[in-house]
Amino acid sequence: EALGHFFTYIPEAVSHARKYFHKTNRTLIQQLKDKEGPFLLGSNFTAVDIVYVHCLDWSKMIGWNDKWKDDPTLSDYLNICKSRPAYLRTKEIRDEEQHQRQHLKESGTNDTKDSSSKL
Repeated sequence: EALGHFFTYIPEAVSHARKYFHKTNRTLIQQLKDKEGPFLLGSNFTAVDIVYVHCLDWSKMIGWNDKWKDDPTLSDYLNICKSRPAYLRTKEIRDEEQHQRQHLKESGTNDTKDSSSKL
């Protein structure tokens, strides 16, 4: 499983976490289908949406998106959240930082600049 080389691999723990993620995710997808407004708590974007999008991105990164990747409700939700101006600005900053780190790594320089003040 993904990240096992960092945190060790305990199959029972990973299996339990994956099942719990999918169970929780089904509940949140149903919440998106039942609510009024494009976000988890209705018409206003909140911290809940930030955390949920992060968890969905993380689950995709480690291959846990098999049960939700084709869900149209979730696809629409992610598109709405990720098209927000604040998300796009933050993504642009993160992409630039990643580019700078890669450039420094390739050039053999370890000097990294903290650009968190841009957020």
